[in-house]
Amino acid sequence: MSRVNIVKRIKIGGRWKMFSIPRNAKGNYDWNAIADGRYYVEWYVGGTRRRVSAGVTAAQALEVQRRKHHELEGRKLGIPGFETAGETVKKPALHVAITKYLEQIEALKKPNTHRKYEAVLNRFGEFFRDCVSIDAISGDDLTRFVVTLKKDHGLGSNTILHNAVIVAQFLKRHGRSGITKELSLPERITPLVKIYRHEELARFLCSVLRCGTRLVRHVSADRFPRAGSDVPALERRELRVADCAGDLETGTGILPEAMGRS
Repeated sequence: MSRVNIVKRIKIGGRWKMFSIPRNAKGNYDWNAIADGRYYVEWYVGGTRRRVSAGVTAAQALEVQRRKHHELEGRKLGIPGFETAGETVKKPALHVAITKYLEQIEALKKPNTHRKYEAVLNRFGEFFRDCVSIDAISGDDLTRFVVTLKKDHGLGSNTILHNAVIVAQFLKRHGRSGITKELSLPERITPLVKIYRHEELARFLCSVLRCGTRLVRHVSADRFPRAGSDVPALERRELRVADCAGDLETGTGILPEAMGRS
């Protein structure tokens, strides 16, 4: 059987180094023997060592190793379709890959979607303009890119997350699946719904009623902006100044009992 080894890349003293996965007394891989890092599989073809990324978990690494075993065995047995198995295909430069990917998005997606992808990936390509290939981009490089989006471009958390999704899809298309899982991304921000209290609604009504006795004719709960569940259902009725207790000059007041305050 063709030999395919699993190695792990970890950072020591500011430099990336590759380590083979040791085995325990039973002959199985000891996954916890080395610090956290990224897995790769490597093999030899024609006396030259080849290596590809194999994910960040043991399960992903084993799956990549299994598939590579099958490819190399198919080539060894002369099965049609496996003549070039195990040989690494040279990937295009980053700017070329972005251009071709955007052409596909333009053809398959809506114009507005294409404009969003174009803005995100052009910014991504500008940041990594010195990278010779997609494989040269590491998780640390992507972290620096995210920090730049926050500090230099002033993007919000939700926008940064949207950028990360588009970049992840682009990298996955070019064989870098899962690399964005290593990123420390900001948490999504969900805006709170404005809930108006009875006193706030009363002040609003008093301000409206200040100019006359019958300016507001049919008031119902669904007419209040974002009143939510804090305001009980109101029947359609005429509203007079006398219905609103309070100081109309200062705009203060409370909702009357007749309007359904609980």
